[in-house]
Amino acid sequence: MIEVPEARCVIYSQWTQFLDLIGIVLVHKGLSFSRIDGKTSSKKQQKALSQFSSKSDFKILLESLIAAGTGLNITWAQIVFIMDPHWNPSQESQAIDRLHRIGQSSIVKVFRFISQDTIEINIQRVQEYKKKLMRQLLIFSPLLFLLNI
Repeated sequence: MIEVPEARCVIYSQWTQFLDLIGIVLVHKGLSFSRIDGKTSSKKQQKALSQFSSKSDFKILLESLIAAGTGLNITWAQIVFIMDPHWNPSQESQAIDRLHRIGQSSIVKVFRFISQDTIEINIQRVQEYKKKLMRQLLIFSPLLFLLNI
């Protein structure tokens, strides 16, 4: 038996087929959820967000990592599951930041699933390398601006 916490959670994957499988398990467990992916129209996206934000039984939002785009606020959720890493760490950061905006009064917990001895380990290394490059670029960007480079 799965325990449904009072906290609302967002489950991100970059693969819609994986979201399909998660949805099957949730239905089998009798859990209600909303879903947003690349095929979701604006009208259905608003309905999904309305269901998820209300005091209903929809405590889970399945979301394609990139499909929802920028500017989406999901501050009524407190838990994020990143089911598979993305090559671009800023995509994951943006997804997490959808919950972590002005108006969020709770701590946001983030869970990532990384399997040992898989491509996910390599993706995680690439993410760390890209983050390091971005930090270095941000440190030197004022100097580059002054030198007009």
